[in-house]
Amino acid sequence: MATATLPARGARTAAPTRKPAEEKILEVLPTRSEWNEVDLAKTVGLTPTHVRNALGSLLEQGLVRQISVYGDSKTYYGMASSGLEPVEAGPLTREAERVLTHLQDRPDTISNIAHTLRLSRAQVESALALLEANDLIACSFVGMLVVFRTRDWTSHDLKI
Repeated sequence: MATATLPARGARTAAPTRKPAEEKILEVLPTRSEWNEVDLAKTVGLTPTHVRNALGSLLEQGLVRQISVYGDSKTYYGMASSGLEPVEAGPLTREAERVLTHLQDRPDTISNIAHTLRLSRAQVESALALLEANDLIACSFVGMLVVFRTRDWTSHDLKI
C-alpha cells in the first residue's frame, strides 16, 4: 500500500490554485460592466456568502474592483482594468524606465507621474502600457482614479 509523503516542514509547495468560486466569478464578471453580489450569486449558482468571500480574494489579487454607483447603496463589482491601450511586451524605452523607477518609490497616478517627471500624459500612458505588457506594474482604484504601482510594491516601501 502506497503512502503519500508530505513536504518537509518549511518546504515550499506549489502555488495555490484559484478557488472554483473565484474561477466562476472571473468567467461571468466580464459579461457586464458591473455586478452586485446578489445578481452574481444567482448567475454563478453560489451563495452570497461564497460570492462575497471570493470577491474579497479577487479584490486582494487586484483582478476585480469595487464600483460605486451614485445614489445606490449596493456595492458593485467589475473587472480591474488599467484602461491603457494594449501593446506588445518588449524592451523598455527610456520613458518606461523612468516611470518604473518613479513607481518603485510609491504608487502614483498618470497625471502626477507626468507632472513629476515632466513628461506628457501620452508619454506616461505609453510607458505604463509597455510596463503593463511586460507584467512589471499593477493598478488599483480609488473610486474612478487609477493608481499604478510596481508588482512587488508594499506600503512598507513608502519613502517618507
